[in-house]
Amino acid sequence: MIQIQTQKPRLNGTFLITNYELRITNWYHIAGNDEVELAYSLVAEFWGKGLATEMGEAILKVGFEQIGLPEIVCFTMTTNFASQRVMQKLGFQYERDIVHADLPHVFYRLKAPAK
Repeated sequence: MIQIQTQKPRLNGTFLITNYELRITNWYHIAGNDEVELAYSLVAEFWGKGLATEMGEAILKVGFEQIGLPEIVCFTMTTNFASQRVMQKLGFQYERDIVHADLPHVFYRLKAPAK
């Protein structure tokens, strides 16, 4: 079962496979607004196994069904095609190119399903 984390895990002798979370991107404003971002990462040896998509599905369910968020954003570097594919498989729609940390990124948005 996937657990929703509220803070980044610490390495304390256990092997860390992944990290994922919903977070307010108050350190980065999109059109003057704080956004709630789906963020995830995997240790390289676990890439290509569908884990990022599975984690994304679980955290989106929490964000939309339990928290009641109206939308969630996700962004990655323009060269990270694997992450872009995960976002697309999760239903995120490309919105625009942005610059974050002085690097080019693509910005995607997913609106909550209609009730």
